Amino acid sequence: EEDTSLRQYWYSASTLRLLCDLCSREDLKCVALLSTPSIFYALPPEARSKVWLLEFDRRWETGNDRFAFFDFNAPVEELPQHLRGVCDLIVADPPHINVATLERYVEAMRMLRAPGGRLLLTTAVDNEQWVAGELGAFPAAFVPKISLALGVLGRYRIFSTFRDGALTAKNEEDFPAGSAGGSAENSDGAEEDTSLRQYWYSASTLRLLCDLCSREDLKCVALLSTPSIFYALPPEARSKVWLLEFDRRWETGNDRFAFFDFNAPVEELPQHLRGVCDLIVADPPHINVATLERYVEAMRMLRAPGGRLLLTTAVDNEQWVAGELGAFPAAFVPKISLALGVLGRYRIFSTFRDGALTAKNEEDFPAGSAGGSAENSDGAEED
Repeated sequence: EEDTSLRQYWYSASTLRLLCDLCSREDLKCVALLSTPSIFYALPPEARSKVWLLEFDRRWETGNDRFAFFDFNAPVEELPQHLRGVCDLIVADPPHINVATLERYVEAMRMLRAPGGRLLLTTAVDNEQWVAGELGAFPAAFVPKISLALGVLGRYRIFSTFRDGALTAKNEEDFPAGSAGGSAENSDGAEEDTSLRQYWYSASTLRLLCDLCSREDLKCVALLSTPSIFYALPPEARSKVWLLEFDRRWETGNDRFAFFDFNAPVEELPQHLRGVCDLIVADPPHINVATLERYVEAMRMLRAPGGRLLLTTAVDNEQWVAGELGAFPAAFVPKISLALGVLGRYRIFSTFRDGALTAKNEEDFPAGSAGGSAENSDGAEED
């Protein structure tokens, strides 16, 4: 399995086919794969004889005589002596998209590269200018897909120092015409802040949640960590809604904003909202139980007698949410720009019934696609 603690994400089947094709060219004598085990194991065994996997995760070392341990934080002088300056294709997928990490990978690629060797790097589209300047690599027309949110949303790119017909074709399998290169839904012109674990809902999910928040019988609605819902509501509907949020960008010009830090004691919640909210909607920034516990505590503090509760989180938390909140999953599967949400692994949990929640989200997840999991590699999941 992919190991997300190591920022390990698998490529889609179509992306793997392309990369394996490039690694199997007959004119290549030595190929180095940096942090790309999914490519190595997607290659037919006979094609691996000229390929080396340089990887931090030692799970791939067992029974693999083409494995070399690679820690991008270590000095490049620790790279295998027999690979330095002899690799005529180096493919790298750094675990982080920050420049500091990219610099270490570029340094390693240069150390391994044979004269005239080809370089291929996959990273976020936002790094295009840096990659062009530092590596002399440019984006391919083919948009790769990986199980990281940026990749699922078409915000990843293949950057190469060479031209190849395979790179000029578009990835119609993963991104049908008009969908590739899109960005996450934003809210009122502002971008999501992933450093705060902020991810926007899709348009269809927002319509559903806004509909629930606009019901005439509601007198006070509290939105915990869901600015995209607040700003998707028409201005006239916001008069009975409060946005409780940590990100103070949303405070400017907003008299319905209340600062909310889920790590703070619930006694710091606004006095005028305690026990009076007849609908509370929450989207915690993390899916771990410790975070969910803090949000549930806040929701109980705000809830009016008989008030409705709605929580969005990973499907894996279903049993915990049922036991602690008395909430159950809706048939409607929400989509958010986090990988779990894009892959249909998020759910809406509610303590109430509503016809809107019983409809399936066919717009985001056509029949048969919701609830899928990330591509895996040789039977293993990404870490």
